[in-house]
Amino acid sequence: MRITAAAAVIFIISTGTYFFLHRSTDIQIVKKAKAVKDDIVLFENKVILTLQDGSKISLTDAAKGEVIRQNGFTITKIADGQFVYNLLDSSGAKDSPLALNTIETPKGGQVRVEFPDGSQVWINASSSFQFPVLFSNNEFNTDLNGEAYFEITPNKLRKFRVKSGRQITEVLGTRFNICAYRDEPSISTTLLEGSIRITDLYTKKSQLLKPGQQASLNKTLQVSDTEASEAIAWTEGYFHFNNADIKTVMRELERWYGITARYEGELTKQKFEGAIDKKLTLQQVLTILGKSQVHFRVKGKEVVVIP
Repeated sequence: MRITAAAAVIFIISTGTYFFLHRSTDIQIVKKAKAVKDDIVLFENKVILTLQDGSKISLTDAAKGEVIRQNGFTITKIADGQFVYNLLDSSGAKDSPLALNTIETPKGGQVRVEFPDGSQVWINASSSFQFPVLFSNNEFNTDLNGEAYFEITPNKLRKFRVKSGRQITEVLGTRFNICAYRDEPSISTTLLEGSIRITDLYTKKSQLLKPGQQASLNKTLQVSDTEASEAIAWTEGYFHFNNADIKTVMRELERWYGITARYEGELTKQKFEGAIDKKLTLQQVLTILGKSQVHFRVKGKEVVVIP
């Protein structure tokens, strides 16, 4: 059984429900869908920058150009959801007291930030990313709650670190993704290029990752081979699931559409694998998922999952 809908294709097979992303021209893309009353496209909210003094600025509402100039740095908006962080004078960075800025993304929001050395960070929905005001030549310690994809410019003299819950990721120059939402059962770190070291702050166990490997930190730190590009499908506008259960799928939808999932009856044991375009409305996504042995009842911002 197969249906197509806005770059998503569903296959119902004996072992469960699988949907697979096709980008080739031979797949018909449905550009118009049936209108559904009160359907949710995405959750509208603002990306917020919290400065070291506690003041908050909406980056979403800012016009293109310089958004802020303060304490030796500027933030410039170059496009919707894309910002460049520049230093005006880094001569005192080494001896400056620690001051931090925080970027918070809403449900349904994503943002890309570029730092003075060309390093870039893509921050996914419902996440916060904290970083020092000054871009030190020696080290750059950041804190992530949620999900982000990093492309770090190589610099043997600067230690770039990301703290995400009980995990520290140490970087010299590389491309990697960290998924560290508090409502997920584990912290997943996927390496696409270069090398990174993962350290569990509880057990002090460390592991060096190679490209194509993923570290999963729950009670213990486990490393396995993976298709690394799947971990950053969200940066290209897709939900991507790899042997995911229905609760994992619904947590993704909660973060993007601003809904709350509730479960009635026995949960389906089917697994979901593949990708769905995030431009689809909530109802379109639920229709795709509903081709399996799971059904949904939408009541405003609540989605009830039923057998």
